[in-house]
Amino acid sequence: MIDTTNEQVKAIGIFNSKLKSIESSIKLRGLDESQRAINKMLTQEYGINGYELDVEISMHSKSKELICRWYKDLKPLYLLDNTEEHNCNIANGVNYNSTSNICKNNKLNNQKHCWLLHSLYQDIGLSFSDILNIEYIWFDIKVKYQYVENL
Repeated sequence: MIDTTNEQVKAIGIFNSKLKSIESSIKLRGLDESQRAINKMLTQEYGINGYELDVEISMHSKSKELICRWYKDLKPLYLLDNTEEHNCNIANGVNYNSTSNICKNNKLNNQKHCWLLHSLYQDIGLSFSDILNIEYIWFDIKVKYQYVENL
């Protein structure tokens, strides 16, 4: 089990609030990109038949070192539909806190964590010290267009 100080728990709560805001930004920008892609499909611009959205997220330290990087597909329908079946995880209001598996700190275990924070400690395996060392987050939303050509 990992030990955490009350100071770290408070800092993690503040950091989580910032991550929630970033998740909302990713979601809104993803929806904007999705709408642009739909418009291109409707007008059949360049024969576009479909599209996919992906987001690449990287987190960097104060010294600009890369701490972690990962990719997530953004299913356009799922950005709008937060049902369990179509949940894209990003900015959906679900509590992803799973710290009780790794830490015995009731204050930490009772916090509501967004998907990004959960991913850092649960999926990527960063320590809370590493997480709190993150200074900025870079993300890139990519639209991949699909085309059909008749023979």
